[in-house]
Amino acid sequence: MVGGRPRGMAFLPDGSVLYVACELESKTYAIDMKSLKVIAEIATGSISIAAALLVIISVSTITLR
Repeated sequence: MVGGRPRGMAFLPDGSVLYVACELESKTYAIDMKSLKVIAEIATGSISIAAALLVIISVSTITLR
């Protein structure tokens, strides 16, 4: 179970973790989707009303054709 008034949700690209922003606690919770348990609590410092993920892809070699 996560904190009060969940507002926004975002999955990792592989679907393994769900992030839930909870307005009343000013926290975002990370939930492991296999065990359905909270694996992290992230303090946001203000009211949490949305969740978004930035995926950074590292490319070591690019071949141009």
